[in-house]
Amino acid sequence: PRSLRETVLKGEAAPTLAVGHTATGAAQYLAGHIDRSGLFECVGSVAGDDTIVIVMRSEAAAHHLCETLVNLSEKG
Repeated sequence: PRSLRETVLKGEAAPTLAVGHTATGAAQYLAGHIDRSGLFECVGSVAGDDTIVIVMRSEAAAHHLCETLVNLSEKG
């Protein structure tokens, strides 16, 4: 399996939504990981090929997830 550091390209927040950009073909892998992890206050996600839209419970939760995604992408 791919590591998250190889998968994440960037993350952006918009009120209670988090948008994650991934390497081509990795969005569903990352969305599944986020949904199952229990680490974030997410309601659910929709994944395409290289983009994920994640519905968060609050604006703060969306920013926290995006900060985490950005930190992962920078360490990659």
